[in-house]
Amino acid sequence: MKKILTILAVALISATTLFAAVDFSGSFTTGLGFQYDENDWDLWLYGDDGEGTRESRLNLSIADDAGIWGINIVGAVENGKTDNIADFELNEAGKLGAELNLSITKLIDSAAGTSIPVDLSLFTTVADRVTTLRAYNNIAGNDFDRVRTDDRLTHFGLSFGYENFVAVQATWGSSFQNDDSIKFDISNQVITASALVNPLEGLKVSFDYAYNGEDRSGSDIYDEAALSTDNKHMIGVAADIDLGSMLGLDAEFGVSVSDRYQATDNYNVFAAVVYGGIKEAEAYVEYAYLNRGEAGDEASDHNLQLGLSGAINAWGYNFYFGAEDVAQFADTYYVGAEGTYTISSVTFGLGLEYAESSSYNYDGKGLWIVPSVSISF
Repeated sequence: MKKILTILAVALISATTLFAAVDFSGSFTTGLGFQYDENDWDLWLYGDDGEGTRESRLNLSIADDAGIWGINIVGAVENGKTDNIADFELNEAGKLGAELNLSITKLIDSAAGTSIPVDLSLFTTVADRVTTLRAYNNIAGNDFDRVRTDDRLTHFGLSFGYENFVAVQATWGSSFQNDDSIKFDISNQVITASALVNPLEGLKVSFDYAYNGEDRSGSDIYDEAALSTDNKHMIGVAADIDLGSMLGLDAEFGVSVSDRYQATDNYNVFAAVVYGGIKEAEAYVEYAYLNRGEAGDEASDHNLQLGLSGAINAWGYNFYFGAEDVAQFADTYYVGAEGTYTISSVTFGLGLEYAESSSYNYDGKGLWIVPSVSISF
């Protein structure tokens, strides 16, 4: 894994040297998560996707200045936690994913000297997910509205856009027959279709559909041995109204609503968030009703979260407080804070959180202390 990432980095850096019209960028985040729970300390490796999975991730992006093509490469190292800090070690597991985007419109413009007002692009992803278009303001990061495919799949997609008014995306994907073959298993197909419409400044509406998409319910009615074969139909709708943008203000003040439904097990999530503020201080309140349907747990959850975040010069902060189910607040609440400081392209961070049952920002309950460093280039 390390050799592959080194070769890719050298190759892409060389490309930027040889071709002045090529942009090269990326990021890498790593850190440690100290967790204290039930009189015991655990140590996690922390990175872009949290801890426990895909924690140390290197993102590499290369694209031409004209926007005709772009390639994103993601390299990740995987491992879990250890029960003893002194016994911590990194295993050799890893993965590599990639995405290629080709703008047909800009390719034609470049060759013919035209200026077509729409954008038509082809793209493919390898060993990664595809997420549908979203209007919901996911400011809290809970992703209640998100419709996407499972991981470790290859997808082929088509996107269409007209200025900032409308965007449409459709993808087809499949797993392979086995780990040693690159022959598609066409009996296990994954399809997504979505549209995002922005009819006027400050108003967005989206519609999302997935066939054999990602299961979010955790239901035991699915066959866990199979990948993306049980969740036949998934539908999502969302809208966002930002009065600040509508009125031409320098501040945001809006509301977003979304509804996401899995037909196979009748799992439904309704979410709404009210948000407002400026760059230095933005607050939100998000509520979500999770109706588990046939997900193995008949009880439904009423999730509530409040947050305040902002950036002042090189400093950034984020405070949050909430509960997975306000009906059982004493058993499901969490409270946390994050602070960051950026010097040039290096960001140092420190996260603190206490969770009674399940962490919001990390993985597991108890007290969390998480220092991290992120480098962007």
